[in-house]
Amino acid sequence: MTPTERSSTRIAPLDWVRALAIILALVSHVMIITGGWSMLEDAAPDGYLAARAFTRTATPTFVLLAGAAVELAYARTWRTDRRRGVRRLLAQSLKCLLGLAIIGIAAVISGMLSPSDLMWSLIGVRAVPNAEIFTFYVVFFVIAVPLVAFRIRFGLPATLLLVAAWWPAAALIPAPREGSPRLAIARIFGIGDMYGPSAFHALLLAVVGMVLAAALRDRSGRSFLRRWWLFACCVAVAAGVVVTLVVQDGPGEVVRSYVTATAYRFTNHPGYFAIGLLAAGGVLLAAYAVWSLVFHRAAIEPGPFGGDSLIAFTLGNAAINLLGGALRAPSLSVAIASSVLLVLATWCLVRAFRALRPKSGTRSGDRSALGAPTAPQRSGLADLGA
Repeated sequence: MTPTERSSTRIAPLDWVRALAIILALVSHVMIITGGWSMLEDAAPDGYLAARAFTRTATPTFVLLAGAAVELAYARTWRTDRRRGVRRLLAQSLKCLLGLAIIGIAAVISGMLSPSDLMWSLIGVRAVPNAEIFTFYVVFFVIAVPLVAFRIRFGLPATLLLVAAWWPAAALIPAPREGSPRLAIARIFGIGDMYGPSAFHALLLAVVGMVLAAALRDRSGRSFLRRWWLFACCVAVAAGVVVTLVVQDGPGEVVRSYVTATAYRFTNHPGYFAIGLLAAGGVLLAAYAVWSLVFHRAAIEPGPFGGDSLIAFTLGNAAINLLGGALRAPSLSVAIASSVLLVLATWCLVRAFRALRPKSGTRSGDRSALGAPTAPQRSGLADLGA
C-alpha cells in the first residue's frame, strides 16, 4: 500500500481519540500499581468514581476503534485484493501477540508473572498484567477475516445481527467445570462470568465501530439520515439499556458497577458495553465535529500515540510491568506524578523510535476527501486496530 493509499484509510479524529485512549490506559495502569486509586477512593470517593469511570472508557474505545480501522482499511479493498487483506489481518494479530509477549516478559523479569504463566497467557489461559486488550486484538483480527467477508456480502445490519446473536447463545452454553481452561474460555468466548469483556461479546462493539466508520467515510452525496441511521439505532439501544439500569439501580450504583471490574466488566454485562459505547462514541463524534468545524479537516498530526499506538501501548505497559513494585507510591500526589512521568517517558520513547526507524515512504501533499493526514509506510508494530 502506498503512502497516499494508506492515508485514504485514516480519519484524523480517530487517531486523536486513539492517542487519548492510550493515555487513559497508561494512567489507569500506573494508578493501579502505585496504589493511587485506593488512596484517591479514601480521600475523595466521588472524585475517584468520576476519574475511574473516565479511564475505564479506554477499553471500549480501543474496541470501537478496532472495528472502525477494519472498516476503513480492509472493507473497501476486500473485493480487489482479498488475499492481501487476509495476510494483513493475520499479520496484525501476530503483532498484537508479540506485544502481549513483550509486556508479559517484562512482568516475568519483575516477578509479577512466572515463566510458565507467561506461556499459558499466550493462549489465553492466564492473564498478563496490563495487557488484557491484546487478548481481544489477537482474536479479533483473526475473526475479522470471515467477518469482513460477511460484511461485504450481506452488509452492516446483517453483520450486527450476526455478532449480537452470540450473546443469547453464550448465555445458554453451560460454564466449564473447575480444572478446565476456564479463563481462556471466558476471555475468548464469554462462557461463564470469570473474566470479561470476552472477545466474542466485544465483537458487537467492534462492529458498531465499523458502522461509525462507514458513516464518517461515506460522503458521496448520501443524505445524513441514510448515512447515520444504523449508528443512531445502536446509540438508541445503548441509551435504553443505560436508562433502564439507572431506573432500576440508581445512577450512583450504575457508575460504581461500571467502575468495579467484577460487576459489569468481568461478567460481560450489557451495561458495560452500553456505557462504553455512549462514552467512546461521544468522544469520537465530538473529536470529529471539532476537526470538521474548527480545524476544517486540516491534517493535524496526533503525535506518536495516535500514529504508533501499538508500539506506545506495548512500551508503556512493558515499562510499568518492568518497574513493578518499585512504582508503589507513598502518597496520592506521588502516584499522580508517577502516572504523568510514565506517560511522558513513553511519549519520548515512541518519538525516538519513529526518528530512528528507516523510512520507506514520503509524505504526500495530497489529502483524501476525508482530510486524513498522509503517512509514510510503517515498519513493524504500528497502530492498534489499523
